[in-house]
Amino acid sequence: MGYTQEAVHGIVEKQRRFFRTGTTLDVSWRIGQLKKLKQAVLDHQQELEEALQEDLGKSPVEAYLCDLGPVIVEVNEIIRGLKRWARPEKHFSGL
Repeated sequence: MGYTQEAVHGIVEKQRRFFRTGTTLDVSWRIGQLKKLKQAVLDHQQELEEALQEDLGKSPVEAYLCDLGPVIVEVNEIIRGLKRWARPEKHFSGL
């Protein structure tokens, strides 16, 4: 899976254009994307474990405990806290 510098540049530019649309500001959209990420990790867990075995010599248990499990836990934590974290903060102006 190789990418040329031009291909990478095109992907980055496409992502920048998408970011500028403002779609990513919506918290519900972000949560949906996080849920898709979590599901992708779960759906491809075996392939990810096999890649970690082949590339780094990790057993499936080690791959889950050190790499895949923490991703799932972190995504769950972010989903749980994102609405609260994204709320506007009130700051005392001192006036």
